[in-house]
Amino acid sequence: MSISRDENRNVAKVPPIRIESCKGSRVGNTDGNDYIDYAGSRGASILGHKDPKVHLAVADG
Repeated sequence: MSISRDENRNVAKVPPIRIESCKGSRVGNTDGNDYIDYAGSRGASILGHKDPKVHLAVADG
């Protein structure tokens, strides 16, 4: 089995959603649904989305 065929074997097959908003662990879509982002990227999993302290720290450099 090649690496390219193997890399997606553990990826859930879910339909795409249009994300409208994110805050903390929550993600909202354009249909008005609210989800818990349990599959977020490493940064969002650790820090959450739009944390004001993180924004301030990044802005201050």
